[in-house]
Amino acid sequence: MKRFLVLLSLVLIGRPFGVFASLHEGQQDIIVAQNYIWSLTNEGKISLYNTNNGKPAEVKITNTNKIQILAKDASGIPVIADQGHDIKRYQASANTWEKIGSFDGNISGMVFDNKNRCYLISTKGILDLSTGKNYFSNQGNNYERTITDKWNEPSAYFIDRKDNIWIGFDYGEWGGDALVFNTLKNEFIVPDFKKVSISSYPVQCFFEDSTAVYVSTSLMHFEISGSLIKFENLSAKYVLETTYHRKDSTKTFYEEGNLIEGEYIGPGAYNNYNHSIYFYSQNGIFKGAKSKDLSKMENWQLVVKPDLTWTAGQAKAVGDALNVLKLIILDKDKFVFLSENNGIGFYDGKVLEMIK
Repeated sequence: MKRFLVLLSLVLIGRPFGVFASLHEGQQDIIVAQNYIWSLTNEGKISLYNTNNGKPAEVKITNTNKIQILAKDASGIPVIADQGHDIKRYQASANTWEKIGSFDGNISGMVFDNKNRCYLISTKGILDLSTGKNYFSNQGNNYERTITDKWNEPSAYFIDRKDNIWIGFDYGEWGGDALVFNTLKNEFIVPDFKKVSISSYPVQCFFEDSTAVYVSTSLMHFEISGSLIKFENLSAKYVLETTYHRKDSTKTFYEEGNLIEGEYIGPGAYNNYNHSIYFYSQNGIFKGAKSKDLSKMENWQLVVKPDLTWTAGQAKAVGDALNVLKLIILDKDKFVFLSENNGIGFYDGKVLEMIK
């Protein structure tokens, strides 16, 4: 009990996270398409910013109904799902939207394969919009959780260059899980997880380079731990694993200064321009060259540490929710990220500017 109370105190007053936010403000998603940063606001509207300097663009985008999902197709054209249950593709020449389909119920995400077929992701499964067929699996990889007739709300989703759809889940203190659906065979496939524990921490993000898919996972539940997992030919291994530990093994965790936190790893991205992997954690945005041994934190370079607010409390774990939701590479030095409470971060290689 003594250790529990001390660690709870560390969670509540010992975090160097700054001011807490009580409300989610501003944007809920971003994409980069057609030389603009497209932002979907919490009000269901679109705002555009220039990718060269992060300044607001003169182009104004409107839609009759509130927009719920913002994505882009295989050609890089923005696509939306709106409150009217319509799927629409952007027509730049007329600055309008063309309806390409419709859906029932609620959806969590939308992806497109290499043939530009649209797939909708929901708690009920993966819907192939072109055929109307829905695909669902209850064969999870987390022994703490039993999947019945629906999934939890996915925490992350992604379609890779081989047209596999990756679905990630956040079970809080009970860890996470990942499912993979092969759209070429219309079947769920199980990667080789022997060298990793995919269920240890909630899934935060998927991304890929030219040969592999990466998954970032992390958890704050009294202490902080996180990992970056690499999948080559669907075989998983750790790129980086960070767990809380004792600085001095002869002392206890709750002695002052002896608890060393792991990285609360959130969104990541691969920079094809400089062959480096990026990720965000409570300690900032880091860059790691693939030529280095990235299993060691000292081989990761801190690029910038944003001063961001945090949302106190999570539904399924003790601690703070991650306050950066998405990270997108623009070129060798530039990137943008979506924060939970402080808007869009635009980093030009030297200076970070927050756009609201």
